[in-house]
Amino acid sequence: MVKVKFSGFGKDVEVNVASGELLLRAAKDNGVAIPCDCQDGECGSCAVEIVFVGDKKPECERLDSQGKEFATLIAKGVYKKADAEAFEMSDTAPGVRLACQCIVRDEILVKPYKG
Repeated sequence: MVKVKFSGFGKDVEVNVASGELLLRAAKDNGVAIPCDCQDGECGSCAVEIVFVGDKKPECERLDSQGKEFATLIAKGVYKKADAEAFEMSDTAPGVRLACQCIVRDEILVKPYKG
């Protein structure tokens, strides 16, 4: 189980979720209203800011610079193509993700993206 704290979505909620669960599913299951239109990574309405909590290096899945999530975040102006490629080449976790595509693996704080 991994601790996830949601802040700024109308109420602050701290919950434990199974490692590997989609962030949007964890939010919905716990009454946290993250905006979501398509739930498929194409519209970008569920963009959230992710802050990793704790001392250990985050275990994030590698992100594909050619993938749907980054294409959507690039289209929204969150990242540039070079940013996406840098994330892909390193083990650095991006600070903005789509909740419908983000797999929870570490203790995180989730806030609305205000970009």
